[in-house]
Amino acid sequence: AYQTAFLKANYPVAFYAASMSLDYENTDKLQIFVQDALAHDIKVSAPDINRSDVMFETGEQEIIYALSAIKNVGRQSMIDLVAERSQNGPYKDIFDFAKRVGAVGINSKLLENLISAGAFDCLETDRARLFDAVKMLLSEATIAQNERKEGQSNLFGEEEISESRTLREVAPWSPVERLTREFDAIGFYLSGHPLDDYRTVLRRMNVLSFEDLPSSVENNVLLAGTIAKMDERKSKQGNPFAYLGLSDPTGQFETIVFSEVLNNKREILSVGQSVIISAKVSREDDTIRLQAENIRSLDEVVASGNDASLRVFVENKTALPYIRKQLDEGRSKSDTDIKMNSAKGGIVTLIMQNERHEVELRLPGKYQINPRISGAIKALNGVLHVEDI
Repeated sequence: AYQTAFLKANYPVAFYAASMSLDYENTDKLQIFVQDALAHDIKVSAPDINRSDVMFETGEQEIIYALSAIKNVGRQSMIDLVAERSQNGPYKDIFDFAKRVGAVGINSKLLENLISAGAFDCLETDRARLFDAVKMLLSEATIAQNERKEGQSNLFGEEEISESRTLREVAPWSPVERLTREFDAIGFYLSGHPLDDYRTVLRRMNVLSFEDLPSSVENNVLLAGTIAKMDERKSKQGNPFAYLGLSDPTGQFETIVFSEVLNNKREILSVGQSVIISAKVSREDDTIRLQAENIRSLDEVVASGNDASLRVFVENKTALPYIRKQLDEGRSKSDTDIKMNSAKGGIVTLIMQNERHEVELRLPGKYQINPRISGAIKALNGVLHVEDI
């Protein structure tokens, strides 16, 4: 215990990297280590195909995430691709990676999880385009592997072939989808959190963050969280109840949900769903215990009291169908609904800009705008910026 405390106090970066390497398959422990490291001002960098090693490595006041800690990639496969990189240099692009690694030891799930975890961001930042290209990349890997076996080389040269291959243009992942896929690949949120865009509106609604709980003296609190796991059980009397694991940008917490609330709110209790919880707080020694008395969908709560409008500045008309797709998620249910309540929803204005002209277009109808939708629009290619008004 003394040695552990000494190492943590005097060599914290090395301590955390070593501890995380020992528990690289335990995402619950990794998440705790990451939060503890961040609390000590130690940066935890995302996995990087050209920078990460098989296990966790250290930089200057930095921990570099381990490739083998990504789900469903296989430690031996990561050993092989790191060895290839060490021998022949960094991977130049995604096609260079496929050609050099070959089909041995890689499959669609491995590529999908590396992409979702952000390991290829150094080669291509649009993860949706990479994800769309997985089958093509596997085909390239197979061809390269077969050519190596047969001792063949391409007649046209590697550079020309590489330049002829391109990734398709596809709809980019929204920030929430990007984080959700990252969560599935890593086991927790690393590069951000789905509630990041909600901080202002949650503060306005007097919703506490998890880190505020220890100083709170209220018996009942409002908390927001994204569901990470749900463990449903039955009491001795046969009544269902559940332990709900949630996270917000400041930490993880758990609440018990008894049968009445569980049965009434089951449709919104799924992993990845963001909710607002009215909870009763109790303390046993130093442990905080929460009992959910009501659970509501975060987006529904925000939309019910929100008539925010948007001004979307666009430089490329190819973004328009993607903007429409995001807005349709928040569209009022019907024209009748709008007529009955003219104050419901906000107005969306598109400002098309180029070097010579600016055209302003107000979209018909009203829309329920929330931070998730405005954040998704901001992330679209061709959108310059978004103003919430």
